[in-house]
This record gives sequence, C-alpha cells and structure tokens, in this order.
Amino acid sequence: MLCYPYTSYFIRCYAIGLGAMTGYLDYALIPVLAVFLGLTFYAYSKYEKSHKNKEM
Repeated sequence: MLCYPYTSYFIRCYAIGLGAMTGYLDYALIPVLAVFLGLTFYAYSKYEKSHKNKEM
C-alpha cells in the first residue's frame, strides 16, 4: 500500500502528458488521412477503368 500514492502520481502525469500530445496528432493524422483517401480514389478509378474494358 506504500507505493499506491507514487503509482497514482505517475499515472496522472502520464495521462496529462498524453493529453498534451493529442493536440499535435491533428498535424500528423489529417495529412495521412488525405493521402489514404487519395490512394483509395485512385485505386477505385483504376478498378473502374479495368472493369469497363472487360465488359465490352
């Protein structure tokens, strides 16, 4: 039971540190989202073109 206050202190400091970093996640995750959406649309357009040629 002696280590409980120290454990609680470290957990709170860890949570505060993570909370401070979540604001910076937008700068990394939004461009990554844009890249993957672009890649998805590019792949879908190539898929559509290849299947239109096969139907004819």
